[in-house]
Amino acid sequence: LNESLDFYVKAFELRKNIHLENHPDIAISLNNIGNVYLSLNKPNDALNYYLKSFDMRKKFDFKPGENYSIASLLDNIGSCYFKIGEIERSLHYFFESYEIFEKLYKGEDSAILAEVLKNMGRAYFKLESFEESLEFLTRSHAILKRICDPTSEDLAAILYYLGRVHFKLSNNIK
Repeated sequence: LNESLDFYVKAFELRKNIHLENHPDIAISLNNIGNVYLSLNKPNDALNYYLKSFDMRKKFDFKPGENYSIASLLDNIGSCYFKIGEIERSLHYFFESYEIFEKLYKGEDSAILAEVLKNMGRAYFKLESFEESLEFLTRSHAILKRICDPTSEDLAAILYYLGRVHFKLSNNIK
């Protein structure tokens, strides 16, 4: 991953010199650097790059409320806030991401919708709002059952989270 980061940083620097100001390619480079930092479990660094990319994208995306890249970026920002313990803030970004993806997919099942719903369920779990957690995890599970292979890791993960929520609810443990 460090080698990826080196190349992404070089691309970013070159793109800054070529374009001199806000440009989609610069925003993409910032997002890519954020992705590497998130993979390296450095959410503060990732967040810094994601927020810069987001601010830049808002300036040139004509329909940010209908843009897959913006929705994905919002989910990534939410994931960073989740990892650094700002759970309520993460929920804000997860909800924004979900609203855009919902518009884009118009009721069709999608792995990314299931992922954002899972993220929302995990956030509510961290807040010890187990009923809300169950609601979002159940919705994610329903999508994954329809679109995933029965042996997929995504399906196994959602079943794990559902088990945790049911355990907490059945034992009234907070």
